[in-house]
Amino acid sequence: MAYEDFLIHTCTIYRKVTDASGNVDAYGQPAYTESSGSSKCRFFRKKARGQSGILVVSDIDHFKVPVSISLPLEVNVNKNDKITTTAEGFAGTYTVDDLDTIYGHTSPHHKTADLVRVET
Repeated sequence: MAYEDFLIHTCTIYRKVTDASGNVDAYGQPAYTESSGSSKCRFFRKKARGQSGILVVSDIDHFKVPVSISLPLEVNVNKNDKITTTAEGFAGTYTVDDLDTIYGHTSPHHKTADLVRVET
């Protein structure tokens, strides 16, 4: 199976930038602007380190399970960028918390990032 076949979701990446147009938020800080267009990706859930089968419960109705994303190398993503998706089971907005480059036998293969859901 080719890596591209593994990327079954799409997402859009936004980055805070200060540009000539003066994009700022309500507090005068640089605003998030789209930086990637639509990118192929793969969202997945993984257990946090130290968890052994029991998920962290935020309240009686919801479980918080860490969400991660796999992206092709050519996608430009940085820590603190925002990622949005409408992928079933993952729809929403996330902030990139941790970013890693995954290596194949001799060269970089793809990127993975741990995400934090942005409450709206």
